[in-house]
Amino acid sequence: MEDRYVQAVAAFEASLKIQPKDPDVLEGLTQALIRLDRLDEALEVARKWVEAAPEAVLPHTNLS
Repeated sequence: MEDRYVQAVAAFEASLKIQPKDPDVLEGLTQALIRLDRLDEALEVARKWVEAAPEAVLPHTNLS
């Protein structure tokens, strides 16, 4: 199962090169990093997610 999350992280990171502020991509990357227990990285991405979608509740929830 972990391999899928590693692949997901790579795919989301590639997507961010094309659309660096896409909230859906930032959400997916945050969740994949959390599943891999890469929490410092997930926190950094979640902060970018909040910036990209400040009105959305979910990114704020992930930061709490």
